[in-house]
Amino acid sequence: PVEKVRSDGPRRFFFHANGTAVTPGNFSSPGGVVRQKPDIAAADGGRTTVPGFDPFFGTSAAAPHAGAIAALIKSYNPSLTTAQIRSILTTTALDIEAPGIDRDSGYGLIMADLALQATPSPEQPTLTAISPTQGPVGTAVTLTGTKLNGATGVQFGGTSATFAIQSASRITATVPAGAVTGRITVTTPSGTATSPTNFTVQATPAITGFSPASGGAGTIVTITGANLTGATSVLFHTNNAPGFTVQSPTQITVPVPAAATTGRIRVTTPSGTAESATTF
Repeated sequence: PVEKVRSDGPRRFFFHANGTAVTPGNFSSPGGVVRQKPDIAAADGGRTTVPGFDPFFGTSAAAPHAGAIAALIKSYNPSLTTAQIRSILTTTALDIEAPGIDRDSGYGLIMADLALQATPSPEQPTLTAISPTQGPVGTAVTLTGTKLNGATGVQFGGTSATFAIQSASRITATVPAGAVTGRITVTTPSGTATSPTNFTVQATPAITGFSPASGGAGTIVTITGANLTGATSVLFHTNNAPGFTVQSPTQITVPVPAAATTGRIRVTTPSGTAESATTF
């Protein structure tokens, strides 16, 4: 049976949840709107450690039970909306008073086990494509998939990245410092999605030295460093040196251009630009 201390209904409401009036200027009958209340009933009589409230009865005791069951449903499937959770609670409620919706118990007594059984399984996120598939630190990467809304983390090869959720099917992320070649993962409250292919982190070039340290136009200079493969240009100060040759990932040979002036040497690759520590 329903407790004598209860929130029976129906009830006339004069304001919406956002505080605006249902019928502005008319706050008496027949103003406002009549709604079926209560919606549901929940168990009370719980044990507490508060003196004088053991056991604890009434609506103040029943409300936490209802909230806890709603939270249990939400924790099982975080993608559910408020309306969906309400529907689960009302359609699985145990009818305890007059058949159907009534003024004392609403749809009936909500049951945690029945509500959970009726809760759909959470839909796992997926990653179907990444673009581009390679780039250096700082590259913006578009991740495409499904159920990506609500993402809480993106990682490149295990390294956390900054990201922005564009839609449920697209996220943009920036390759973080320290990232290594590997799969990209996106984590949401419903699970973790993994990219179908690796993202190749291209190492930025570096110049560790050059020899000789000075010379005139036409002098062959050997530049040493790291990640020099794929070099697209070599500059002496601000002057382009088109005749360079990439000998290996760690070495480039280049003749000093005719218009060269004293300054630092720069090597540019698709992954970035390296600059010598000293001037030639």
